[in-house]
Amino acid sequence: MISSPTHVPALTWGPEPSGLDTPDLASVLLAAAEAGTGEIRHVRDETEQRRQTYRELAEEAARVLGGMRERGAHRGDKVIIRLADEADLPTAFWACVLGGVPGGPGPL
Repeated sequence: MISSPTHVPALTWGPEPSGLDTPDLASVLLAAAEAGTGEIRHVRDETEQRRQTYRELAEEAARVLGGMRERGAHRGDKVIIRLADEADLPTAFWACVLGGVPGGPGPL
């Protein structure tokens, strides 16, 4: 990995994962949301960061998925995610996971 004074690598820490019985990736998020513990910290730079609980992430992803479905996306459809703000990418990604809609970022 290339490191520079302005680049700080992402870190993860916490307890070892327990034996979760989750059949798919969507179930992992939903189980974390239901447990009501844990969060993601979105760090834009040294001065700006936002915390989002797994419950908030699941709720926001479900709303985005609802919008995708209103616009015609169905399970199995492939979508390109175009976002004005990259901070919205995790929510858009999880919306795709929850809906079974393979998606990835594309150019604006």
